[in-house]
Amino acid sequence: MKRERAGTSGSLPEYEAGSGPAAELRAKPAEDGTLEIELDEAAACRYWAGGASRLERRLLRWIVRRYAGLPFGEDEAELGFAADEAWTGAEIRVALARMRRDGVLLAVRKAWGDRLLYVPAEKAGIWQLTLDPPGAKPLPFEGEADAEPLSAGSRLPLSLELLTVWSAMRRHGFPLTAKGVPHKARADKLVSAMRLTGEEVESSGIVTAREQPAPPNVALALDIGLCVGALAREPGRIVVSDRPPAAWAGKTRPEVDAGLLELATLRYAGRDAKLHRAATALRGLTPGLWYKESEVRGSADSAAEGEDEAWERWLGLMAACGWLERAVVSDPPGAGERMLRWTIDPRPPGLRRGSAAAEAAPGEGTIYVQPDLEILVPPEAGFDARWILEGVAERTAADVVFAYRLTRESCRRASEAGWTFSSLADWLAQESGSPLPEPARRALADWFSRLGKASVAEATLLRLADEEAAQLVARDETASGLLEERLSERVFVVRPGCAEALVRRLGELGYPAAAVPAAGARTAGGKPEAKDRAEPGVPDGGSPERGGRPADPGWVQRRPASSFYEEDRSPPKEEELFPGLGDVPAAWLKEPRSYHVSTRRELVERAIAWRTGLKLRRENDWVRFVPEKVTPTERGWAATGWIRPDGETGPVRFPRQEWSADLFAEMMIELPAPSGPGPDGTWTNH
Repeated sequence: MKRERAGTSGSLPEYEAGSGPAAELRAKPAEDGTLEIELDEAAACRYWAGGASRLERRLLRWIVRRYAGLPFGEDEAELGFAADEAWTGAEIRVALARMRRDGVLLAVRKAWGDRLLYVPAEKAGIWQLTLDPPGAKPLPFEGEADAEPLSAGSRLPLSLELLTVWSAMRRHGFPLTAKGVPHKARADKLVSAMRLTGEEVESSGIVTAREQPAPPNVALALDIGLCVGALAREPGRIVVSDRPPAAWAGKTRPEVDAGLLELATLRYAGRDAKLHRAATALRGLTPGLWYKESEVRGSADSAAEGEDEAWERWLGLMAACGWLERAVVSDPPGAGERMLRWTIDPRPPGLRRGSAAAEAAPGEGTIYVQPDLEILVPPEAGFDARWILEGVAERTAADVVFAYRLTRESCRRASEAGWTFSSLADWLAQESGSPLPEPARRALADWFSRLGKASVAEATLLRLADEEAAQLVARDETASGLLEERLSERVFVVRPGCAEALVRRLGELGYPAAAVPAAGARTAGGKPEAKDRAEPGVPDGGSPERGGRPADPGWVQRRPASSFYEEDRSPPKEEELFPGLGDVPAAWLKEPRSYHVSTRRELVERAIAWRTGLKLRRENDWVRFVPEKVTPTERGWAATGWIRPDGETGPVRFPRQEWSADLFAEMMIELPAPSGPGPDGTWTNH
C-alpha cells in the first residue's frame, strides 16, 4: 500500500526564531495609514499573553518561575513541566516552538550542538509580573505610629552611597597591585566610611569575599561603577570619571536609584532563579505603601517552594541599600506582624505609567548657595549637580539634605579640573536659580585670582653642544615644530610625545641623538618601568575572553550565561518536533480508524516516541489516552498510560492504567497543530 506522507494541519512559519510578533510589536495601522504606535515591552508582553493559549501562558509562567533568564534544556523543560501539569510532551514542545517563533524565548547552542532556550533576562521580570502578578494588598494606614523599625540607623539610598565612595576614590586615588588587587589600606579606608557594610553584602550572596579580592561592599561599588561607566580601568589603578555616567545625565536621585535596582535585579538576582523571583515579586508593589510581608511572600508561594532564604537575603539587601523599609507592628491586635514598603518606585519602566507617586523632576533652584559659600542640596536635586559638587566642594553633611562648602583648597582642585571663576560662578547661579550672594562672589574671585600664577611640570629637554647646532634646529621647520619652548641658547623643551620624531629629524640633520624617557618614567635604580599592558575592560593580569567575546565590564564576572554559547536563530521545524513525521501514513493523524493489531502497536509506539496522545473509541465514547510504555503479555501486548480529560484550569491526569491490545479499536495519533497565518497575514498565538 502506498503511504501518503503525513504532516500536521498547520505549519510553523519559515522566518527566523525570535523575529515574530512578540519580538517587535506595533499597533496595527488604521485604514488611512495614520496610526503606527510601537508598544513598550510591558504592553508587548500583555499583548502576547492576551492572545496566547492556556498552555503557553502556564508554561511560560513555569519557565520564568523555575529559570528566570537562565538557559535551560528543551527536554529538561518538557519533562519538568509535564511532571507538574498533565500536558503531553508533544504539546509542550510545540508550545516551546511557538514561543521561539514569537520571540518570547531565544535559543543558543553549546559547542557540541545541544540547544538551550532562555527568556531574555531584561524581559523575565516583566513576564513574571504579567503572568504572575502579586496578590498582596496595601495596608489602609500609614503604619508609622504602630510600628518599630527592624533595623537601626539611617540609610543613604545606594546612589548616594556610591557617590560618596566614588568621590573618595577620585580624591585619593585607588591603586591596584601588580596582581590587580586593591591596596589593603586604601580599601579599608573606604570600608570605614561606608554605611553599607561588607557583612550585609556578603550575607545577600550577590558578591562574596571568596570570589574577588576586595571587601564585599567595596567590590559592589567597584562592580557597579565599572558597569555604568562611572569608573574605568587604567594600568595599575581604577579611575573615576569627571562626568556622571551618561545614562544618569539629567536624572533625579530617585530615577538613578530605580536604574540601579534594575541593574541589581538583572546582574545579581538574575543568576539565581529563586532570588530573581523574590526580587521581581517585590517590584510589583506600589511605592510608599505598607504591605504585610506574609502576604507579599504568600502571594508568590515562597514557602511552598522553599524560597524563604532567598526572600530574606533580598529583603535584607534592599533595606541595606536604603530602598526599602521594614518594620514590625508593636501594638495589638497585629503585634509581631512584619511590614515593608518601598521608598523608591521599584516597578519596571513599562509598569510605572499613571503612578500616583510620580518622581520629582529637577528644575531651577535645586541647590541653595549661602553667603558663606555653604551649599545645601535637597533630595529633589539632579544627580548631575551632585556629581559636580563632589568634585568642586567639600562635603560637610550627608543625610536627607546634603551640605557642601566651597573653600580655597576645593577651588584649587576645581581649577585643576578646568573650572574658572566665571564658569563656576555661572554654574552655581544657574543651578540655584539666582545670582550668587555678593560675599560668596567676592571670596570666589579672590581665591581664583591666586590660581594659575605658578605651575610645576615634568618635561623632556633637548640640549645641544654648541650654538651652531642650536641655530640649525631653530631654523628647521620640522624640528622646531616638535619643540614647545626655548629655555636658553642651547636648551629647548620638547613637545609631549614628540621625542622619538625629534630624534629621527636630528639624525637627518646630521646630529644623531638618543631619545630620553620623560621624567618619572625611570625607577629608582635607573631602569625604565615595565609597561603595563592591561587592556581596557580587562582586569589587571587578566586577558580578553576566548572566542573574541568581550570580557565582563564589571569588577566581578557576571556575564549573562547565554552569552557563553552561540546564538541559534534557525526556525523550529516540524521534523525536529516529531522525528520521522514524513514517514508516517497521513491517515494515522487525520481521523480514527480500525487497524490490525500489529498496526495498532505501531501507532501506540509512535505516540510514545513523540510523547503525545491517542484519540480512540471506548464503549461508544471517545477518550484521550496517553501511552507511556508497551509491554508483552500472554495475549500479545498491553500499553500503560493515563486518560486525560480537559479541566477548567488545565488537563487532569487520571491514575495510570494498563490497556490490552484488543481495547485499541478505532484510533488515531493526536498531534498539536502549530498555528499559522490568519486571514490578514498576521501570525496568531492560538
